[in-house]
Amino acid sequence: VFPSLVLFEQLRSYNASSNADFVVLLPELLYGQVGAMFHSFGIRTKIYSDASPLFQPSYSVSSMTTMKRDLMLWQKLRVWNMTEYKKIVMLDNDLLLTGKIDELFNEPELSGVPQLYSNEKIMFWDPRDLENFVPIVDDPSFINNEGLNGGVVVLNPSVNTFNTLVLQASQLGNRTCCPTQEFLFRHFRKQNAYHRLPSKFNVRKIQKITNRHFIEKDMRVYHFVEKRKPLLLGRAASQNDPMSRAWWVVADAVDDLLDDYVLAYPDQFSLVIRMREAAISPQLGTQQRQ
Repeated sequence: VFPSLVLFEQLRSYNASSNADFVVLLPELLYGQVGAMFHSFGIRTKIYSDASPLFQPSYSVSSMTTMKRDLMLWQKLRVWNMTEYKKIVMLDNDLLLTGKIDELFNEPELSGVPQLYSNEKIMFWDPRDLENFVPIVDDPSFINNEGLNGGVVVLNPSVNTFNTLVLQASQLGNRTCCPTQEFLFRHFRKQNAYHRLPSKFNVRKIQKITNRHFIEKDMRVYHFVEKRKPLLLGRAASQNDPMSRAWWVVADAVDDLLDDYVLAYPDQFSLVIRMREAAISPQLGTQQRQ
């Protein structure tokens, strides 16, 4: 919940002139706890039932932890069922915005940023095996130019697309990477409906990209992938990273907003405390964010 508030604060700051709604996708149980808080910050909610999973994956995994994470990630498909909207920019909440992104609403379905460096783990297959593989030559930051990182995705809601995606996902014989992003790439790429966004809209592990200056000069979104997230590292351990330092500045601003929220709604004090505690990796201790 806390990193979602940090993301929305960034969206509000950089896209103040946009008339787009800010919407968070929440399971029903969590909505009962924090729905009023999101609404007070001007954030709409889309709720799904905890008791009604989209499907039970048919593929096998090595652990229950992986399966629980997968079941959570597959909930992303529900966004295609939000047909009250014509276009959606779906965002993970571990992002640092460095500029406006509302121009993404002009992009077609399905749009996303592909692989940025040669050993990026967003695919379980070799892109050279794809039929009619055509590499992009106008952006030297792309290596294999294929695959999809699901942190920033542009899509058109549709009940037909939603039903098709759920049906195909439920029939997967093997787990795809992460697991939704490779699945979505394969689905839309097969229909020649995958559109590559410029790398500036979803930069990951910038230190691994050969031409850093090219990608940094107009970067709009930095994505804290894997375990290199500011909250997981803690403030002290992430101070050497300029992206993390910038994220903590916004996090502190959100903390101030939460203080004001508690003053207005004193009965929410314990909820805010628990939310702040939950946002910190347990092994770090609460003092890391002070």
